[in-house]
Amino acid sequence: MYKLKKRLFWIRHRLERRDLTDEERSALELERDRLLKTSQKLLERVSSSSALYGDRFIMDVPEGYVQLCKFLGIAPSDVEISVWVNSSVVDLEFDDASRSSLKLSYVSKVMASKYHPVKGISKGSQEAKRIVRDLLILQDFLDGSLLSYHKGGYVTGNSLLPVRFFVLTLPKEVSLYIWSKLREGDDSALKLFKKLSSRAIREFVLYLVEKEGLPVSKSNLVPGFVQNVHVTGDKNPFEPHIHSHFGVVFVVYDKASRSWYRLNPVLSEEDIEKLREIWKALVIEAFGEVLTGDTILKDFNVWVGDRYYSLPSDYVDVLFELKYNARKMFVNYANYYERRSFSEDFDEEFVRFVFSYDNRTERYGFLTNLKRYLFHLSLSAVGKRRDELLELLDRVEADLVVIDGEKFPAIYRSLIEKREAIRQELSRLESVLDNPSEAFSLLYNEIRSKVESMLSRKRITEERIVSILEGLFGKRIVGYKFVLLEEDVPLYRFLEAHRSVVLLSDRHKTVEFMLWYDPFWEDPPDVLELKIPNS
Repeated sequence: MYKLKKRLFWIRHRLERRDLTDEERSALELERDRLLKTSQKLLERVSSSSALYGDRFIMDVPEGYVQLCKFLGIAPSDVEISVWVNSSVVDLEFDDASRSSLKLSYVSKVMASKYHPVKGISKGSQEAKRIVRDLLILQDFLDGSLLSYHKGGYVTGNSLLPVRFFVLTLPKEVSLYIWSKLREGDDSALKLFKKLSSRAIREFVLYLVEKEGLPVSKSNLVPGFVQNVHVTGDKNPFEPHIHSHFGVVFVVYDKASRSWYRLNPVLSEEDIEKLREIWKALVIEAFGEVLTGDTILKDFNVWVGDRYYSLPSDYVDVLFELKYNARKMFVNYANYYERRSFSEDFDEEFVRFVFSYDNRTERYGFLTNLKRYLFHLSLSAVGKRRDELLELLDRVEADLVVIDGEKFPAIYRSLIEKREAIRQELSRLESVLDNPSEAFSLLYNEIRSKVESMLSRKRITEERIVSILEGLFGKRIVGYKFVLLEEDVPLYRFLEAHRSVVLLSDRHKTVEFMLWYDPFWEDPPDVLELKIPNS
């Protein structure tokens, strides 16, 4: 869905250009129509069936995963779940002034036991929300005062906070070596890997700072990133596959000047190659005796994703990336058994280790104590807010001069009330400008309250659904409203009331369209296979 939506939006933007040749315009229009035909088929299926938004595991845990839990001696009560559903009509307004609406249901509440996959995913969600909350607070504090260096030597203030995700992977022989040490009760090799990979990110950030010519010395540089060490992968979770996931804020803090600088989040192949060099050198230095000659000659695996995110606009996408990184590792077995049957041919000791693995999210740099690094910004931020209110007050008072209160009493009264509210807010801000601690507490608490509302379960669910619907309709949604029809209906009752359900199974970067139907109620539906061309 992400690729389909991205391509459709790019084509729409491209077709707005007037310098296109007739040949290029015709080719783009054909591609757009082909992609829209695909998305329309999906939209028709969603509209004609009862659509439910949520993870697949709320409906069905793979049988192989259940058998694995049984084999490990995990009690059935530890793999249970209770789910509730809301049903709404979603009213949509698009950027071309058109409107539409459709009925759609979504998971409203979940109670999952310790080893149910949804529980493992929700662990990641809780940690991700805390990190995104701090990133949004940081963005709000730095709004307009984040310095961007440009070619030509000029500097501008920036409001958007860029974030990119990285993965640094160890060669297979080092993963096996670390597991052999863990098996002996020695976690020093795993700790060394964790330290090495975080050091690689620090060195890469320093490289970017020097490349862009930022006036920040190495000793005064403070980066900001989070790390999750995964001990196994998605493809074969029965083998050690140790790698580090990073969420890197492309912003650095200079302790000397107390300034914040934005790094260019667009990476070149040369930049990625530099990260490979840094990572390879560190691994060879630490684990060279374990590596074979053939491995040393190869490039080491480094992943940097295909995009960067800008906060606050992309905060839901960042949340999903962090949620995936922070999940419990036993979720990988549930994913694995979606297309495979259970077999007892595996290393039981390793699997038990994965089930018990904590997967902690570690913070580095300014994210370890955000308040400490933001404190000095409080007075300037409060002053900026005061100036904005003074400007707004001038406009309101100008409107009061020209509006006839007798002809337009409601408008006049509204302006009077607005002026009074602005004056009260100004008075409150003036009272703290002489007290940095009070100013910081005031501003921090206000921003945090605003951010918490953005991170409510309801808001995130609605934002994610809207993002999926943009891909289905093939155009941007500029306004939406969820009109609640039914609230907190138990999932089993919801399923009993519907002959078929299209589950929009929301995963890390994908949305799976999964059709569930009751064979006692109806024959298998006629479903056309949908193929989205890679081009």
